[in-house]
Amino acid sequence: MMRTITAPLLVLLLLSGCRPMVSEASENTSAETNDTAAVPAASASLVPCPEVGRRLTQQDCEDLTSVANNARAGVAAFNAPEVMVRDKPVVLELAVGLSQPENQPAAPDEAVPANEADANAIGDQNSNVAEVNQPRIHHLAHTARPPAPPKPQTPEDIVRELPGTVVSYSPVVGRFMHATLTGAGFTVKPLSPPSQEVFRDSQTVWQWEVTAQKKDPHILTLTTVVEGVTQDGTHYPLRSTTRSQSVKIKRTAGQKVWDMIDIIPDRLKAITAVVVALTALATAIIALRKLFKKTPDAAPPKA
Repeated sequence: MMRTITAPLLVLLLLSGCRPMVSEASENTSAETNDTAAVPAASASLVPCPEVGRRLTQQDCEDLTSVANNARAGVAAFNAPEVMVRDKPVVLELAVGLSQPENQPAAPDEAVPANEADANAIGDQNSNVAEVNQPRIHHLAHTARPPAPPKPQTPEDIVRELPGTVVSYSPVVGRFMHATLTGAGFTVKPLSPPSQEVFRDSQTVWQWEVTAQKKDPHILTLTTVVEGVTQDGTHYPLRSTTRSQSVKIKRTAGQKVWDMIDIIPDRLKAITAVVVALTALATAIIALRKLFKKTPDAAPPKA
């Protein structure tokens, strides 16, 4: 009887002990399956984006492509230093903006009230006498239309304040722009952030401190790039415009003197090398002549 009761109890205990292990194993297996599926899902969400030459999300790729396709010619100007003095820094400034639409025709002249205080005084016969007799601003009963708003500032207006010749051109412009200035024979120090935002109602300005290092003419190159920004804030270059400017380099009187002093050692080296070569040649010629003189004449044959 005891054996009959004990056997089912042992079976129940074994089954109850195995169930947690089976459930834990199944949970681990499902977790591993989910983790494994997450990696391919993340990589599968990236698509090739021809505009930037890399794999991005579909949304980022569409956004960057739209920014590139919507980039349009804007307005820009910089103060071109046609002549620079060597070792004397100058500031080159670039102003970039969006093209503004043509001004709308002005509205025809209209009659305007002379003064709000006057209208109140006329309309209200019971107004306070002291207030009616207060001094007022002189206005004509009918005036011309209100003065037009001031003309918006252009890139030329901004860079004209600096020395140099104003050069205007039309780069490709977008909301975010990156500008650089380069040139062999120059030291270029940026004075403003390379990446900036271009606004509709103002001009965005970049500045560099440029110093010429050599006397020969050189070329400065301005490069502006339209950037696209993805959802994670990464900037990608999309469209670029390049503008080059030749610059003549002048020297002061003191620099010319020092340049002459600097080239003296090189010229002395060249002269010394020529003298040494000529001396060696003369020595060889003298040695050959002595050798020929020491050689006896051939004796006549005996009879």
